[in-house]
Amino acid sequence: MRHRHDEARAEAARRWHALPPERRQHLADAEAFARELTHDLYFATIADRIKLITAWLVLELDVDFRLAEQRARLERQLREEARAAGFAQWQADDRAAAHAAWQAGELASAA
Repeated sequence: MRHRHDEARAEAARRWHALPPERRQHLADAEAFARELTHDLYFATIADRIKLITAWLVLELDVDFRLAEQRARLERQLREEARAAGFAQWQADDRAAAHAAWQAGELASAA
């Protein structure tokens, strides 16, 4: 099936994010997955398909990395606030609640 360029990019990103996180952490992971995708995604281009799809996936890697940095920054901030409030230990329940709120986007603007 022939895809438009933007449809192919969206499909590549969708399949990339469907992989387990440990299979999408490095450039080599993106290159290997791009090779797999070239057999499934057909779209018109004069560029090398593997390199083009790899570039799309690397951009997704950057997005994943920035989200992980934002999460780590939020967790550090919450730990500092807990210490400042006099709590001796960060409770697992607090971390789970903060993570759930972060995923829901409620605290994304605070970071």
